[in-house]
Amino acid sequence: MENLYKGIRNVGRMLNVPCPLCGSNRRTPIHKEGDFIMNRCISCGFIYMSPRPDKSFIIKFYQHYLPKNSDEIYKWKKMTEKVFEKAANFIESNTKRKGKILDVGCGFGFFVKEMKERGWEAEGVDLSAYAINFGRKYNLSLFKSTIWDMHYPDDYFDVITAFYLIEHLEDPLGFIKEVLRILKPGGIFLARYPHTTPIKNMLAFFKIKNHLYNMPAHLSDFSPKKIKEVLEGVGFKDVYSFPGGYTKPEGFFPSFITAFLGILGEGIYLISRGKILIPGISKNVIGWK
Repeated sequence: MENLYKGIRNVGRMLNVPCPLCGSNRRTPIHKEGDFIMNRCISCGFIYMSPRPDKSFIIKFYQHYLPKNSDEIYKWKKMTEKVFEKAANFIESNTKRKGKILDVGCGFGFFVKEMKERGWEAEGVDLSAYAINFGRKYNLSLFKSTIWDMHYPDDYFDVITAFYLIEHLEDPLGFIKEVLRILKPGGIFLARYPHTTPIKNMLAFFKIKNHLYNMPAHLSDFSPKKIKEVLEGVGFKDVYSFPGGYTKPEGFFPSFITAFLGILGEGIYLISRGKILIPGISKNVIGWK
């Protein structure tokens, strides 16, 4: 992946783009990682990357984004399984029956597998050919595609999920609109997203260099306030964010820090009765059609 970063200008063009949410070209740079710049839209406050790679690079990039070594894939599974389990439990506690569920950006299909084993009619889409082929070994309904190219009919799914996807998308607003279109009335959309900017701001104050935005993979950074605004703006109801567990990265120190912040975030959220979300940690957002 590092070679792709270094060779980006040889792979595709860098495009100056307007704000993906409001279309404004008025922006101010806030953070830089190598050649990549994250900006704040002056008009609506959204955090997004510009210039950014063109689509030809992005398609190639995601053929190499996920691990291919079997040991690394297993570590990926262990890292995410508690987040997936919590999401599955939340979905089942908020639905009356098991129906059709779509996981967008499904990767190796671990969440699709979880829901299929629980009795759901589950499928997933992802751009990574390797990840899709890996998941198909477990007889999962996975497709190398985008949500748009699948041409799903209106009101088709009971639940749609997207874990760590929305920050990767060129058109997050268009994605949310498409999700709303193919969800059944009363259906649930659950997405997990990073909230990186507060930590970037703190580290910048102390002049600590980092690549937490993971550019050019991440093209934007949502806050709970902004993602709620966008979901409600297209028609979702009862939208709110919540911690939703935490991942378990490899290594004692990363695992300890992630667990500490995750437990702290869950605790403060519960004590405050859902009023306080710690900035800088990943969260789930839920919305109903």
